Amino acid sequence: MNTPKLTSKTAFAIFIILAFLLISQTIWWITFMENLMEEKNSTALELGASAELIEEFARESRSRHFMLLMEGMFFLILIILGAWLIFNALKKTRELNLRQQNFILAVTHELKTPLTSIKLFLNSLQSIEISTDKKNEIIPKIEENVNRLQKLIENILNIGNIERNDFRLNSKKLNFTEFLNECCQNLTSQNYQKNLEVSYSPGETFFINADKQELGFAIDAILENSIKYNESEKIKISLSLSKRDNEIVLQFKDNGIGVLPEETDKIFERFYRIGSELTRAHVGTGIGLYLVREIVNAHNGKVEAFSEGEQKGLTVKISLPEYEKK
Repeated sequence: MNTPKLTSKTAFAIFIILAFLLISQTIWWITFMENLMEEKNSTALELGASAELIEEFARESRSRHFMLLMEGMFFLILIILGAWLIFNALKKTRELNLRQQNFILAVTHELKTPLTSIKLFLNSLQSIEISTDKKNEIIPKIEENVNRLQKLIENILNIGNIERNDFRLNSKKLNFTEFLNECCQNLTSQNYQKNLEVSYSPGETFFINADKQELGFAIDAILENSIKYNESEKIKISLSLSKRDNEIVLQFKDNGIGVLPEETDKIFERFYRIGSELTRAHVGTGIGLYLVREIVNAHNGKVEAFSEGEQKGLTVKISLPEYEKK
């Protein structure tokens, strides 16, 4: 879909022209009615009309002028409101189009990079002179890139299911405390170039009704974001579980680049990515946190983000209903 050609400057110019025409037309009509009223008063005086009658005509004229002025103001307000709605709709459409274009570029990059790596690794494996140790080093890298491709494809398929309202959960009773411990262990077992410190001290055991696979994806997506958007020499991620009323609250807190407070709600929107499209340094598709929100919503839960500003880390809270025996 093409970006609308009507820019903000054009919309503002159209609004100014319409407002000028409406105001000038109102002023002309009021002036015309004033002149007409003066002629009527002159005629009435010539015919010997009383001062009371002329004053009554004047009151009626002022009343009509006031009504006309109010009508003009009302239509001017309608024009302003309509211009604002159109401008806002165009702005959101342009933003969504830009996000979609960047999503396509990002997906292309995310597909091309692992495929290129796999191709190079396979060419290396075909070499006669390659040693067994080298083969054992290459094979896990191929598997890592395959998993990366598989995860990207699953994300795109999940978006399609959500858009078609075909997203279904296979929910069962889940030991949330133990499951979260497994997620942390899987994260720390992966080979990251930066130093990574994940702190999680399981306390009380909590149970929820959840789809283990989908909820695991949501947790992994948040953890991976904390690593990707982090410029510290040592990445620190802390997780905690607590109970609030009938909800289990999972909190993630990192020391990453953070976001501006006004962007904390936007990061869960489809295709949204923090920073400028021209200067952004981090690779991504902008669908990870969007899927997190949809998965949490499907579990009748709520996800929120908090940040004190750039370079001050990000806190993400997921609230899920506690498991109830039926």
